[in-house]
Formats: sequence, structure tokens, C-alpha cells
Amino acid sequence: MTLNSRACMFMLLSTFTLALNSFIAKLLTDYFSTSEVVFLRVFLPAIIMLALAAGIKWQLPNKSTWRTFAIRAIFIVLCQNCFLVALNTLTLVEAVILFSTGPLFIPLIERGLFKTKLNWLLLPTMALMFAGVIIQNIHSDGIQWRWSLLIGLGAGIFNACSQITLFRASKIKLPMMVING
Repeated sequence: MTLNSRACMFMLLSTFTLALNSFIAKLLTDYFSTSEVVFLRVFLPAIIMLALAAGIKWQLPNKSTWRTFAIRAIFIVLCQNCFLVALNTLTLVEAVILFSTGPLFIPLIERGLFKTKLNWLLLPTMALMFAGVIIQNIHSDGIQWRWSLLIGLGAGIFNACSQITLFRASKIKLPMMVING
């Protein structure tokens, strides 16, 4: 497999796992409340990862790194909450599409936080994304605004924030299992 096809395969695999995760989460929301599903989705894997990491005798991070971990944890919980609320009120396809907008927000958030330079393609891409959100509101009666679409978009924004904080956390000299836990 060439290097170019590996990237495409990883992207397809990532999209497939997101769709599968979303489908399972949508099924679980029929049986559990959103807060219970968030617990199952976020805290239970964290406890398992940290328990496994304890087996490799890792040391606690220093005080300055706790801030990065706390911010990442907050963004992950907000992302999952928005996503699961969107799953309850939108179709599976709409929720997954809005959650997948996260990478589009990464350059904007980096620009705001770290003053990085924006690529000229970002603005037309963002315009197309927001046009897509507006198109999702069009029904036979005209445009009917649904706030749940903004909640789904919030999942994408908080997903971008959690990816940015993961990048910062990955610079810390700890095993990835601890960083993700």
C-alpha cells in the first residue's frame, strides 16, 4: 500500500468507526439517559485506561500539565454531550455530518489561541459548511430553523478543541494511555 493510499484508508476507517460509534450511541440513547451514555462513553474508558496505565507504573503528571488535561477533559465531555443531544434530536446522518465538521474549526481555533496563519482555502470551505447547515434546514414549507443543528455543530467545535488540546498534551512526556485516560 502506498503512502497516499494509507491516508485515504485511515480516513475511511476513521469515518467508518465514527459512523459505527454513532449508530451504537444512537441505540444506547433509547435505553439510557444522555448523561448515562456520556458516562459510558467518556469516564468508563478513562478509568480502564488509567487502571491499565497503573500497571506500567507511570508517575503522576506535574502541576503545570494538569491544566492541559483538565481543559482537554472538559472539551471531550462537552463534545460528547453535544453529540449525544444532537443524536436524540437529529437523524444519525445529520449528527455525524455536523460532528465531522470539527477539523474545519481547528485552523480558526489555532488562529485565535496561537495566532497561526490561515490558509486562503479556509474561508470558502467555512462558507460551504455553513451553507450546508442552512440547506439542512430547508423543508417543503421553506427554511425552518432547528436549534439542534447548532448543538450538532457545537459537537464539531468542541471536537476541534479537544484535538488541539490533545496535540498540546502529546508534547508531555507521559505514555499516551495516561494522556488519553
